[in-house]
Order: sequence, then structure tokens, then C-alpha cells
Amino acid sequence: MVYFMFPQTTIHQLDELDDNEKQYYFICNHYRSEKNLIGLAPHKDFGFITLLSMNKPGFIAHLHGVWGTILPKENYFLVNLGKALETLVNDTSKLTAVLHAVEYITDLHGRVSFGLSVEGNLDSPVYKLSENDSLEIIHPTFQAYLEECFKKTYGMINYEI
Repeated sequence: MVYFMFPQTTIHQLDELDDNEKQYYFICNHYRSEKNLIGLAPHKDFGFITLLSMNKPGFIAHLHGVWGTILPKENYFLVNLGKALETLVNDTSKLTAVLHAVEYITDLHGRVSFGLSVEGNLDSPVYKLSENDSLEIIHPTFQAYLEECFKKTYGMINYEI
């Protein structure tokens, strides 16, 4: 179990965010061995939090300077904290989004994962917690933030969301 402690003023300010400033995505991935492709390139999730369920190994994470396999457990979800939450907290000693990937799949039946991702609305700003515990806008829109993340992570210049 993971607990996070924020100053009360921060929680109050976050509660004031309009529901239109949040988006939720259902994620379903079927990694198939016959595609002969890497499952998913190394990245940090761009949103706030992702809950993920997996049926087979293949999810790897870069923890403490080493890549390691995260084994799935039946009836459990992996809680993955994203880059937007790391940005909001603005202190990597308290919270760091984990670099992770999905390995090439060799199992003939493939690998399935599904989950739920919480992200910002494309038109909403991206915030960080300032030193005086107030929220500061650092990207005018979540879409601008995503564009920057995609460019840094994948080197992509032209893409569509």
C-alpha cells in the first residue's frame, strides 16, 4: 500500500479542480508474439495514475538503476504513478514516475493487460506544487504537456492524439 501526504491547502486546491479537467481512459493491450515487435518501448506514463492488470509476465521497470520484471499476481492491480503526478508533486525525493516497458512477447498465446488511466483534460492546464504550497501552472494545456512528453520520450514531431 502506498500513502502520499500533501499539505492540506494542496488537497483543498485539487478538490476545486473542475471535473472537466480530468479524463479517464480504459486501456486494453493484446501483445501478440506473431507480430515480432517489442511490446512497448521504455517510457513513463504521461498521466497522473494508471491501474493495470496483467495475465502474464512481460512488464519490466527500471528501479534503483536496474531493469527488472514485475510479475503479475492474480486479482491484483499494478499502481503506476505517472509523469503528471510527478510534475504536480514537484519533488522527486517524494514521488518519481517509474520508467517501464513491455518486453518482446514469445508466448504463442500472447499477453493481455488492461487498466484505467487518469489524465488531464486536453484543454486543462498542468500544475506543479510551488515552494509555498500553491499550485502553479507550468503548461497552458494538457495537450501541450503531452506533445512535450511525446517529443522527449519518442522523438516524435508529428502525431495525432
